[in-house]
Amino acid sequence: MVSKEAVSGIPSFKRPGVRKYGNNKRRKQDKIDEKSLEESEVEDDTECLICTETFLQSHSGEGWVQCSICYGWAHNEECLICTETFLQSHSGEGWVQCSICYGWAHNECAGIDDNDCDPYCCDYCIDNAKVNKVRKQLVDNL
Repeated sequence: MVSKEAVSGIPSFKRPGVRKYGNNKRRKQDKIDEKSLEESEVEDDTECLICTETFLQSHSGEGWVQCSICYGWAHNEECLICTETFLQSHSGEGWVQCSICYGWAHNECAGIDDNDCDPYCCDYCIDNAKVNKVRKQLVDNL
């Protein structure tokens, strides 16, 4: 079996605890909860945000998840943090997509409030950005 890390280049990791991003004065907007896909909710030509396979092309029993920020759809993804898949998660659990690597995470695992509408960046991408910033500073100082 090939690991997700080998395929995507994104290592799986466990978070030590839930961290809240930003402050409590975020703008709020009505958002829909992530939900399992019902055929009446999406058009047959709706594409998965990850692999661009359409709903019609995918297996009919396969679970799809909707991002609470961009409202885009993707099929049975694995949480970047706890590695639980969408189909294994509890009904009504919120999911959010990283705006950098396009991976998915439970709102709770990512430390995201269900009313948060700011773009999400996973810990892996945040750490990667910090490393790249330090590398750039070192190169600039040579």
